[in-house]
Amino acid sequence: MASSNPTVIAFDLYGTLLSTDSIANELAKHFGSDKAASLAALWRRYQLEYTWRLNSMSIEPFQTTFAPVLS
Repeated sequence: MASSNPTVIAFDLYGTLLSTDSIANELAKHFGSDKAASLAALWRRYQLEYTWRLNSMSIEPFQTTFAPVLS
């Protein structure tokens, strides 16, 4: 007998399936390897912080959160 309730599977995409450090390769072309790694880490920290704050305050939907972060 099939269940009428759908099954939902969720997983952490960033850091699990996608490398959040890959931007460091592009940054290294402009700022050098040492500075690129720290810039990439800082960018990721602010990206997560911005997302958490906006989601906790219910200001913007998750889908629109990253556009301002990347500008």
